[in-house]
Amino acid sequence: MVGRVSRCLLLLSVAAWAVAEETVGQGRPEYPPRRVDVEIAYASASWVWPVGSAWRLGPEFGLGILEQKTVAPSGDDFTALFHIGATSAVRVGTRASLEFGLRLGMAELRSESCSGCLPGGFAGATGAVFFGGRRFQGGTRITLGGASGRGFVAWSPVLGRVQF
Repeated sequence: MVGRVSRCLLLLSVAAWAVAEETVGQGRPEYPPRRVDVEIAYASASWVWPVGSAWRLGPEFGLGILEQKTVAPSGDDFTALFHIGATSAVRVGTRASLEFGLRLGMAELRSESCSGCLPGGFAGATGAVFFGGRRFQGGTRITLGGASGRGFVAWSPVLGRVQF
């Protein structure tokens, strides 16, 4: 369990470092403030403002039915129904961004022993990396949080983003 999470975080770090090394000395282009991230049956939107030369910060909200298998505890189902939160982003080179956020919302964390669990509150921290152009990007996100009185780690391996 922990080994998978460590490998995911290591992969994100290495990818960001590689992009940063490739573009050292190049200016960071401006990117649009409004973003919509799309996962299967779930969407989140955020609006970010500059808070420094490379950092952006802003609110975020999401809605839908995002069902993921958790990395830890292995095999549980995490289903997010909606969330509100804060997100921060930093451009790494010309084609990538690293993002970190905090989320509060309604979700369900089900195991095999709980087939009829009711949704409850959840809180989590997210880390993501996105690659692509100015308008369209793809990426991956990892979420560490708590729901239904238990902790979890969930991974969204494929995300799409539209910025405008």
